[in-house]
Amino acid sequence: MLLQEFPSEVLIHILASAGSLPDLRALASTSQRIYSLFQSEKGSLIYQTLANALGPVIDDALGLSHLQLLDPFSPFFFNDQLWDALARYQAYLAGRDHSAPRRLSLDFVMRLVRSYHIMSDLSRVYIACTFKLLDHEVRASCCPASLPMLLAPASGSEWLRVLRAHYRLQMALPIWLACRFGGGGRTLDDMRNANVSLFGQWKPWEIQQIFCVGTLYHRFRHRLHRIGDQEMKQEGRSDRVSHSLEAWREFVRSLRAADEAGWQAVLDEASRFRYGRPDYAGTEEENNLSAHQVRITIWGAHKTCTGRHEFPISLHFKRDHVTAVPSAWVDAFDGYYGYNFWGVVPSIRREGQATHGLWSLLGFVMWDAPRIGALKTSTLLWHGPRGWARSGVST
Repeated sequence: MLLQEFPSEVLIHILASAGSLPDLRALASTSQRIYSLFQSEKGSLIYQTLANALGPVIDDALGLSHLQLLDPFSPFFFNDQLWDALARYQAYLAGRDHSAPRRLSLDFVMRLVRSYHIMSDLSRVYIACTFKLLDHEVRASCCPASLPMLLAPASGSEWLRVLRAHYRLQMALPIWLACRFGGGGRTLDDMRNANVSLFGQWKPWEIQQIFCVGTLYHRFRHRLHRIGDQEMKQEGRSDRVSHSLEAWREFVRSLRAADEAGWQAVLDEASRFRYGRPDYAGTEEENNLSAHQVRITIWGAHKTCTGRHEFPISLHFKRDHVTAVPSAWVDAFDGYYGYNFWGVVPSIRREGQATHGLWSLLGFVMWDAPRIGALKTSTLLWHGPRGWARSGVST
């Protein structure tokens, strides 16, 4: 029996099981009958395929879809709509409030698709840049037997960690922006409650993953501004680009269209230690991490975030999965997380190297256990043995 001869309900089930949007398009184009079925269930089928591709990250995609409707530049940003969006996100993470696919409008689904493409594009930039950094600066100091794993393509779980971190960074950016520039009746309690509602949903290593993504754009912004900062300032877009990954992506696209060689030079520069010095690069990363941490602590989230952020706790690595504690986090703390995540970011040094900064810069909390094992064969990183972050004391 040919595919197009299957009963309609079977064909719809096959279409709904597609693992990616390109696979769905390919299936839908196999015959006129299948394409007609696809058109009749278009919103539902696209949503189910997107959910298949995102796995648990669909909760973050849904959460972002509600926050995207709010304008952080409005003096009325801190209103019932914000609290409702944050509450719905909390419900998604808890496994509640998921609408049946057929009840979702096509406009809503296509908004999810647009965000997915944006976050995917930026995730590819993060992975490409960080893997280039591993190739340029780490590969030569690694055990030769570890090189295939060190530079292997990103696994499914690695991809989802990076993708989820981008979704979550974009959720945080408008709240940070509103806290900084929002007018009207905003209060310290508004800012604190918004931070607590959002960051209180994420575990410390998940926040570290967000920070890793955020620091990359700090590095890129400094380099890109040399090319386009004047134009941005003239158009009044600087703050908006700084606080919107979509605007940042469009800015990069416009730069690439005008000067692809310039973009490649920026990418190459961002994929090397600044001035060729790991100590300088690690310190720069620590400064960028602190800038992110301050945005939370200054508005009091650290005072009321409990539960997921309690310490000390024992950590156990079970498997490489986007929802599990990464092996690098367990390794860094030797299975015992004993300090306040909301305290000052430790400037931990081993033999003169900024261990914490290099650990973040190389994306340790993004990668699976085999890649972490390969990274730890590097003589450049020998100063970071198992448990290096447990004491938080420099040597």
